[in-house]
Amino acid sequence: MAVFYAGYLSVTGVHLPFFPVWLEYRGLTPTEIAICLSVPMFMRVVATPIGAHFADRAPNRRFAIRILVGVGVFLWLFADLATGFWPILLVTVAAFTFWGMALPAAEALTLTGVRQFGLHYGRMRLYGSASFIAANVGSGLLLTHFFGPGAIYWLLLGVLILSLAVSITLPVTPRAIRARDNAERPEPVSARAVLGHPVFVAVLVGAGLIQASHSQLYNFGSIYWQSRGFSAGEIGTLWAVGTAAEIVLFAVVGAAPKRVDALMLISAGGIAAIVRWLLFLLEPGLGPTFFMQLLHALSFGATFIGVQKAITDRVPDEITASAQGLNIIVTGGSMAVASLLSGLLYERLGVYAFAVMAIPAAAGLLFLVAWRPPRATPA
Repeated sequence: MAVFYAGYLSVTGVHLPFFPVWLEYRGLTPTEIAICLSVPMFMRVVATPIGAHFADRAPNRRFAIRILVGVGVFLWLFADLATGFWPILLVTVAAFTFWGMALPAAEALTLTGVRQFGLHYGRMRLYGSASFIAANVGSGLLLTHFFGPGAIYWLLLGVLILSLAVSITLPVTPRAIRARDNAERPEPVSARAVLGHPVFVAVLVGAGLIQASHSQLYNFGSIYWQSRGFSAGEIGTLWAVGTAAEIVLFAVVGAAPKRVDALMLISAGGIAAIVRWLLFLLEPGLGPTFFMQLLHALSFGATFIGVQKAITDRVPDEITASAQGLNIIVTGGSMAVASLLSGLLYERLGVYAFAVMAIPAAAGLLFLVAWRPPRATPA
């Protein structure tokens, strides 16, 4: 699983910082770029249950993962041939939707190992974070010293093929273990029961708004930094710094899980996000931008951990799976809407578009403050 995460998340390490740059290179406007980046998020909300159903009906999860990643790689082969907004939109959305559908199946396989064999989830996933950083820095250096933006297509093709290759290393859960795992799975609880939980509602909406505020950075951070004269290597390193800071926070919080309050973490994430987006108004140079990227540990990392800790600590066990699913849907939907607006904002406001993202971050923080639930878990 560690090898799989390392290969699979290397795609994100190239895609997140440089896919928008490739779209700009292909002649798309900021609004069209935002559409190409946001539509896969909408599709993921719809496709995730379909992928999960396919994985459950497949002979095994490894088979499902290989098929989904393989289809994504095959579709990406046509991306460089596509010309114009609509062909590029259709091909890239289809490719990354299928590729993204494989991750829930892989997570299910990982959790089977955690439950049945006592494996350590964090140690397996850590290799994915390390690979993400290596892909950020490595692709940035290659684009700076050897290739132009047109090579981004080939870099993405290379890491997509790598993600398919590492799926060969995945294990197959023994039939007896899989049958027992399925038998122990709790009966699904209605979405109404989860949404009726005041703690979860506060966490879901507040954290979703804070995470959605990152959309402007995810979609146009690299393009903006490029306009400021930062090299591709420097841009890749900036993305890597944020992820490295996030890993450090995960390690620190993981060492003292009982003493950390979930809502305090999410609130810290909201405050950091507000500060981070307003700092863009200063149009900082490379050095201050590195500091701003360190805030990713809080704006994203603390918010993410806070949600997971709140679900683990406060949501009853029998609705945890439903809570996780709704968290993915609501956060993904919020980010999709924000991503769709990011192109229009950047096209009209430039650097001020990043400061606008302080608004959803502040709204999420105010929601948590206004609806801070009691510490005791409701009966």
